Amino acid sequence: MSVQNDKDNHYLLNNWRPENKAFWENKGKAIARRNLWI
Repeated sequence: MSVQNDKDNHYLLNNWRPENKAFWENKGKAIARRNLWI
């Protein structure tokens, strides 16, 4: 079994700032929508 670096794991949320409007528009909204759909 290999050890994966957290920075390489795109499924792990390392940076979540939904109150930041720029972050929300650029990334957060898509992540939230994907997670709610699952």
